[in-house]
Amino acid sequence: FYRRHPIPFEQDCISDFVWEKHQDGMTYSYLISFVEAINFGTYVLGLPVKDASQNLISKFVQGVLDQRALTRPRRKQARPLTVAEVAFLEELLRDTGVDALDRYAAGVFLFAVFGRCRWSDLRRVSHYVLDINTAGTKTIGYLEFSTFSHKTAAQVARHGLPLPLVAPIWGLTNPCWALEWAKVAKEVGMDFNETFEGPVLPAPDKCGEWCARSVTAAEATKWLTELLNQNNSDLDHVTSHSLK
Repeated sequence: FYRRHPIPFEQDCISDFVWEKHQDGMTYSYLISFVEAINFGTYVLGLPVKDASQNLISKFVQGVLDQRALTRPRRKQARPLTVAEVAFLEELLRDTGVDALDRYAAGVFLFAVFGRCRWSDLRRVSHYVLDINTAGTKTIGYLEFSTFSHKTAAQVARHGLPLPLVAPIWGLTNPCWALEWAKVAKEVGMDFNETFEGPVLPAPDKCGEWCARSVTAAEATKWLTELLNQNNSDLDHVTSHSLK
């Protein structure tokens, strides 16, 4: 930039650069990423600063950032499922007139909801546990998997600690969704046990048999919306991330 060396960092140089890029039409995300990189280099890496008495990010730069922030496109965010939609998935799971693969998939989506799972958490799980007991006349308990396929996997893998995915066996309606899902899982050849390892929802092939790979987030979105279409739901902004 102007053939000037960027280090040591200098307030005026940073301001000139941000103003130049602002005039060039650079996006807010570009400009804020640059400012974050400057702050990281200064306060984490300890790169030299020309005048330590000055704030590197001037009020002028902050004003430019605030102005560019007003031009950002509206964020597209998945909405959560409604109570009625979750209850419909539970009813679908129990409906013996529905195809068994769809009933099983409904159970997977319910586990993701009650376990607060990202879809990526379910790509490879292990150590299935159905932990139940009886309190009076009612069965209580939790359903659990472990996973190394999750957002912070790199940080915890060095300690050998998987992330537990835990969901209560009771949902919104009666009877218990988790015990019904366990029955349907056996029907479709997903016989969970303590030695199980693999995707919770494998991709089905043309013959209705399970593939080795997991259903992708995009495929899970299509499957989920196809099921909820039967409930006449407004499915704008419903994706697999709605489950989390």
